[in-house]
Amino acid sequence: MSMFEELMLAKNISFNEGKIELLKQQVVMLPAEFMSDYTSEINNDPNKIKEIYQAGKEAIKNNFGPGIGKHYSFNFSDFFRWYISLAKLSGWGIVKWAEFDKNSYSGVITIEDSLVGTNLKNKVTSPCDHIIRGLMAGSATSAFLIDVDMIETECIALGSEKCKFLMGKYDYLKSKFPDIVTNCID
Repeated sequence: MSMFEELMLAKNISFNEGKIELLKQQVVMLPAEFMSDYTSEINNDPNKIKEIYQAGKEAIKNNFGPGIGKHYSFNFSDFFRWYISLAKLSGWGIVKWAEFDKNSYSGVITIEDSLVGTNLKNKVTSPCDHIIRGLMAGSATSAFLIDVDMIETECIALGSEKCKFLMGKYDYLKSKFPDIVTNCID
């Protein structure tokens, strides 16, 4: 049974006139081109990149994440598996854990067929998956119950086979990738 079918059966997703709710929180569906066009507009402005990243992270960390945690009472692994399934269901691409270290709150997540990266292939000059990067950072923060960040080090839009995201505590990422953190998080 797919995650969508499970949500429908458990009545955790509802479609009412003018409103879609997932676990009693309103969500929307948008055309892929909107996400790509918006990202293309902000991709050369570090301040806007940081704003959209933080907005995505905070939306999950402060609103959606706590609701999921209360509803399901997940352990860490279940929590993160659920978020990865949700990202796939939502059309962001094929999201996979590549590496993971629960003790250091770090890991590598890859996305094949990234929604934004694929649509912006050869149209940008730097990694561009800022929205999903923020959403994943909020998801990881909710799962770990400690603040973590996410940076993108490889991107389909720049010719990579898949997008690669490194997750970790801010200080760790800043020490290893100071330029990326300065441009995308600080």
